[in-house]
Amino acid sequence: MPPGPKPDVPADFPVTSQRPGVFANQAPAPLPPRRPTFPRVQPDALDGMALERALSLFGKPSEVRRGPLVTTWSYAGAHCRLEIDFHFSVVDNAMQAHETRIVGPAAAPLCLHDLAVPNAALAER
Repeated sequence: MPPGPKPDVPADFPVTSQRPGVFANQAPAPLPPRRPTFPRVQPDALDGMALERALSLFGKPSEVRRGPLVTTWSYAGAHCRLEIDFHFSVVDNAMQAHETRIVGPAAAPLCLHDLAVPNAALAER
């Protein structure tokens, strides 16, 4: 037997939902937590990196040491320390990373993530 016709709904009937299953006085379901952004910086990508790129990734260094041929930038994190030696490249006419050292108990990718996330926000200011 087919269902009968639907009953008429009065025009002044209060609408409690705009979507099926969601009530007007009910808060929307919370969004699932988002994964933090992970800077995809690998340790081997640091070699030959331009000074400006290091500044955009890690922000201002916590310490700068200048020598006759090399300028060293140091970044101190909670679990490690990153040191980048820059020298002037005549070919590229720019300061480029010549050697990098990661000192501390953290693995290199974790160290770079730890340093890049908070410091990159400072560099954008």
